[in-house]
Amino acid sequence: MQEQERPENIQEYLPQFFENRKKDCAKAKTALKQKNFEDVARVGHAIKGVARPFGFPELETLGLKLEEAGLQKDLTSSVKIVESIELLIDEESKKLP
Repeated sequence: MQEQERPENIQEYLPQFFENRKKDCAKAKTALKQKNFEDVARVGHAIKGVARPFGFPELETLGLKLEEAGLQKDLTSSVKIVESIELLIDEESKKLP
């Protein structure tokens, strides 16, 4: 997503936003190791909820997919989705000024 599509007042909060999403990924990984799919779904739901207001529809979609994978207790898909979220966060955080 291009920066001009994101509300200007959001820019100052992006470093913390990315840090919080990294923490979400760590929570999801812990939950996956424990096969705690309820927590995996909860993390996906949280990511889905905060992504759009910050201007990240792709992250919102990944959050939804993680939530669904957690509800379906799909370990393989959940792991891949968390990896995709981490990659997206890494790519987007490198764009910060």
